[in-house]
Amino acid sequence: MSSNTTDLKYAWGFIPYHPTGMLSVGDYVLQATSSDDTRTRLHSNITQGYINVTLFVLFARNSWQASKLVYHRPNSTSSWCCLIQAMAGFIVETINVLMIFPGGSKCITVCIGCVIGASISSACVNITLLLRAYMVADRNRWLLAVGILLMLPIPVILWLFLINPSLILPEHGCVTMYPSYLGPFKASIDIAINIIFSVVSLHVVLDQFRLSNNRCWEKLKSDGMLYILCV
Repeated sequence: MSSNTTDLKYAWGFIPYHPTGMLSVGDYVLQATSSDDTRTRLHSNITQGYINVTLFVLFARNSWQASKLVYHRPNSTSSWCCLIQAMAGFIVETINVLMIFPGGSKCITVCIGCVIGASISSACVNITLLLRAYMVADRNRWLLAVGILLMLPIPVILWLFLINPSLILPEHGCVTMYPSYLGPFKASIDIAINIIFSVVSLHVVLDQFRLSNNRCWEKLKSDGMLYILCV
């Protein structure tokens, strides 16, 4: 890891990257110096490629379904959050798929895109859950204040991910070398928000289900809330 640290350069003056971070994974494979090295690099490229192609197809389908939600319910915040979240994933996975080809997306571009896309996704889910919980709790201002407070770390988490170096490793492909505490920190914030708002929202959903049975699920599906809760 010492060579990775000493060889770091900076994009736009503040985003660090190793020289391999300016390569696509396809280009990195072509720079292998032996058959064993080529095999190792190609294996990681193929693994990432399968994952990214699968996610690309899923986000493409979700983008189409979310666009229909917006068409039928253009004034619904949850519908727009579904569309923004799905489109962000579709754009990110388009960039990721291009990375596997020589001359394709650079590793640093992929890492920045993934971080921004994940932040957009978290924000969309949190905003939807917050607004629904706020409405069903009779516009409780304390709940709104707690929700906004819990979402404040999102830009901080985005920044903490961006200031860590991007590079390509033979065994793992394109990665970001972020500190070990950052993953659990982000997960704890997301879990806290989801638990608080989901409990409030699901309490109302269960009450509605007792009253209207299957019609409740049709309504949730039509405005995108069921999709958000599943995510």
